[in-house]
Amino acid sequence: MCRQRNNKHIYVINTVPVRPLAAAILIGLPFPLHALTVITSSDTSQTLSTDSVYQIEAGTVITTTYQNAINVDGIAPVTMTNGGSITSSVDNLAAAVRFNVPGTLSNLSSGRLLGNTFGVVFTSGDNNALSNQGDISARTSHAVAYQSGAGGVVDNFGTLKVVRR
Repeated sequence: MCRQRNNKHIYVINTVPVRPLAAAILIGLPFPLHALTVITSSDTSQTLSTDSVYQIEAGTVITTTYQNAINVDGIAPVTMTNGGSITSSVDNLAAAVRFNVPGTLSNLSSGRLLGNTFGVVFTSGDNNALSNQGDISARTSHAVAYQSGAGGVVDNFGTLKVVRR
């Protein structure tokens, strides 16, 4: 409260401190804030483990000659959006994308996933989700697989297939 004197009158002005109010609003936000990690083109296997939200943009190409193209070990639950092209090696159980933590994958219409045994494999959690508008393929087994007690939902508006050599 502030008092000001002007000739014959005394004015009382109530002031609200703005900084503590702004801090209280920020602290009270009901939703978590996440950073977005953009994955760039690569010719080696990538392990994603430092964030909970990942994006692979259209035109990005990730290929590997050894094992999985992408291993998702991030902060669960992980959300990954793919608009690029991801290809694993031809090693035994190689996948284009392997989720080792619970997560969600959105494969956009420009997204192409090709794995040796699996296009996408989830190995953890029972609330995983896959939304496909692009192409998810495997050379020898399943386009999408759930292992080790993992489970979830697949919404397919694109192509899921096995490509025989």
